[in-house]
Amino acid sequence: MDLTRLKANLAKYSSKQQMPFLNERERKASYLNSNLLCSNIFVFKKPLDMEACYIPYSFQKIDWNRAMNADEEWIFMLNRHEYLIDLAKAYSDSKDEKYLACWKRLVFDWIERNPFSEEKLRTSWRTIDTGIRCSSWVKSLQLIYVELRDDELQAIFDSIKQQVLFLKNQYLDRYTLSNWGNLQIAGILQAVMICEDLVHEEIVKWAWEELERQCDIQFHGDGVHWEQSPLYHFEVLFALVDIYRTAQALGIPISFDLKGLIEQAVHAAYYMIYPNGYVVPQHDSDYVFVQDVLDRLKEFQQPNLPELFIGEDSGNFIYKTEKDFVSVWNGRHGSGHAHASLGHLNLFLNGERVLCDSGRFTYQEGPVRNFLKSAQSHSTVLVDDVPFMSVKDSWSYHYVGKALGNRVKETADFIVMESTFSHTAYLVQRTVVFIKKEGIAIVIDHVDSDGFHTMKRFFQVNPEMKASKQDGYWELSGKRNKAYTYFLENANEYDQASIFSDIYNRLGNRTTLMEEKDFEHRGISTAIFSAEPLVVTKHRIEQCASDEPPADEQFLGFRLESDSAAYDIYFAANDTVKGERVYKHNDVHLYHKLTVLHDGKKVTFF
Repeated sequence: MDLTRLKANLAKYSSKQQMPFLNERERKASYLNSNLLCSNIFVFKKPLDMEACYIPYSFQKIDWNRAMNADEEWIFMLNRHEYLIDLAKAYSDSKDEKYLACWKRLVFDWIERNPFSEEKLRTSWRTIDTGIRCSSWVKSLQLIYVELRDDELQAIFDSIKQQVLFLKNQYLDRYTLSNWGNLQIAGILQAVMICEDLVHEEIVKWAWEELERQCDIQFHGDGVHWEQSPLYHFEVLFALVDIYRTAQALGIPISFDLKGLIEQAVHAAYYMIYPNGYVVPQHDSDYVFVQDVLDRLKEFQQPNLPELFIGEDSGNFIYKTEKDFVSVWNGRHGSGHAHASLGHLNLFLNGERVLCDSGRFTYQEGPVRNFLKSAQSHSTVLVDDVPFMSVKDSWSYHYVGKALGNRVKETADFIVMESTFSHTAYLVQRTVVFIKKEGIAIVIDHVDSDGFHTMKRFFQVNPEMKASKQDGYWELSGKRNKAYTYFLENANEYDQASIFSDIYNRLGNRTTLMEEKDFEHRGISTAIFSAEPLVVTKHRIEQCASDEPPADEQFLGFRLESDSAAYDIYFAANDTVKGERVYKHNDVHLYHKLTVLHDGKKVTFF
């Protein structure tokens, strides 16, 4: 091993990296974690920790294969060694020898006391964690390598070589589509770029070719990672960024457009973050502050991004401003990290979360994991309590629903998102109308299913909001603002206690607003969410040449009035097959699927 070339590469790599701390908040967090580590206390609370644990645990003597909290994921976090980066940053910033000593103690303890054995394949030597560990060692070394003796560098890279060869020998074809594969290849490539003679050239060639295969298959055309989880989107994205930046620093060419893919994924990532800087906890993700994380990617970001993201390939449709956020997901199921959440609605009004995902809590098998993955934990629709996606266990399903199609249209004043999904026994079409100026979200759900049925709608309220039933509406009181919910139809509406998990290993209580309605063949239900109080009035619609008003399932009309504006909404869920196709209200002639009247102007959709 040529240590002179190795140190020269580390010097090049180090000179091109960003400052250790992006801001004072990040600096304080790194020092806090580093001081805990110096006392052998481990806490996993970084924004992108895949399996966070905010409870501190300490060792007298580290057991690298012991779960301190009875969750095997704790072992995996321990052995990824991402906390070494905090120690390296703290030492680089302060030159306090205790941080360097702790870094060395942890690394050499692992090398000396945790050699590979078959029984560790499910604990401290899993392939994904080995890849992350290699990356963590390389990234932290660039800050402290000058303080290490040659024999120490030799021992570290001898271990990295063993780990890289282990990863190559253990690699499976299915990893090409998985974040597991990406995080393994990232560790390998960072190591072999820094240490050019670490392994044979054919392994290096294979790793670059495998990276290209992964990049070709793992992302949808709209930039969203196929596993449909913002958390894992960020994990894979940052692994790609690490590879790209290392190659750039060392002048190593990349045979495909990795930067272009990163830019597309960064673009999509912007819409996975609420206006308050917290990630949208869609599927297996946590509600954690990630704006600082995204700010580290400014070189890949486009200026002046549009407010509307139309993710036709991934099924993500998102409207984001400084104070409002509306998203509907209706796409391919993705991996085991995806939840049964077709049609799920996230809603953020006037600076406050209103409707949100229920999170994940744990990957351990059991009823809590299954429930948080189920449709009942999402803001969606069921018929006769039959799930459109049936959870089997932590990572699999008995069957999955079908996302049949999506349409999105935007005008200066409105956003309309329409999503259709199905179970073998029923079909749901969800139409979300967002009135931009007023901060009003209208959710119209139409169900088709032959025979007599019960339609049930779930709306998962922000756990920081208190829901109280008022005369004709629900008041949702948050920390900053209130929101108001109105159910239009004559249906059974009530609140129900439920559970949520904003962060892995944390479980809490929340309220779910429920609406149940019986129907025959076709059913329709409407809910209105507003940042301000409204007066909601249902219209009597006329069908031309008929004395009887149409059923709501055929043609629906209502008026929304705030203190400053009024909107008339007309909705035709189905084509007319009996009688005239023209409808009227107050001498206004109507036909289109959706019509909105405001200030004397008529806007039609679909």
